Amino acid sequence: MRKQFLALATTAGAVALTGLTATPALAADDVVCTGPIGAIEVTSVLVPEEADCSLEGTRVLGDVRVLEDASLDADGISVRGSVQAQRAESVDISDSFVRSLVQVQEGGSLTLTGSEVGADVQATKNDGAVRVTGTSVGNSLQASENTGGVEVTGNTIRVNLTGQDNRPAPVGGGNVVGGDDQKQFEGFAVS
Repeated sequence: MRKQFLALATTAGAVALTGLTATPALAADDVVCTGPIGAIEVTSVLVPEEADCSLEGTRVLGDVRVLEDASLDADGISVRGSVQAQRAESVDISDSFVRSLVQVQEGGSLTLTGSEVGADVQATKNDGAVRVTGTSVGNSLQASENTGGVEVTGNTIRVNLTGQDNRPAPVGGGNVVGGDDQKQFEGFAVS
């Protein structure tokens, strides 16, 4: 009887582990967001494929990850880690604080407005509009190979504003840049 129970427990454990490994992006402490989350504190947020997540006043102790074809709409949030999106449909962050970086790659659109980012803002190979306006960036803002238009206006960027191969060419200006405004962004900084 004991051997049968052990075999059953081992089989159940293997099935449970198989279920966990089927979603490698999901950590044990992630809150899965498929709708609105309000002004609560969470460890981390995962927006699964094709989901629409809305964060309003949410405090995130770790990271926010946005998966393929998913959307994030965040207003007034505080994130101790990063906001990272790979192949996401859209990422819209306004009036928020992100301690580390905001990184949106190979997706749709990025809108970052009136926020503070402690490290880099990186937008690479997106086919929707990339707009960064009225935001404080603690390191560099880098936008490259985006094809839906790039606007960078009225930001304070501690280090560099740089990017290349954006089509059409970026628009904007009135940025305070501590380092250099380089490549396609030359002339975007105020003197």
